[in-house]
Amino acid sequence: GLQLNAWQPREEVREQFFAKVPMSLELVGRFHQVVKFAYEIGKLDRVTNLENIDVADVKTVGDEVMLKVRCLATAFHALRVEEPKK
Repeated sequence: GLQLNAWQPREEVREQFFAKVPMSLELVGRFHQVVKFAYEIGKLDRVTNLENIDVADVKTVGDEVMLKVRCLATAFHALRVEEPKK
């Protein structure tokens, strides 16, 4: 029931042992759908963060609260260790 209006992959950021893979998201849905989405992201096997969460256009439709949410979803992965050159 959650609507994904826009997504934009951003450039991968490499650290010493891992890399961050960020993506900007824009979602529209009921309050409970948005919260369930964040909960399900937290249960993924891959470490993923939701940050810079911006809630806008809050509207009440009947008994439901509708939201537009913009956020940055960042997944992480380990970098392969390079073998030393001989």
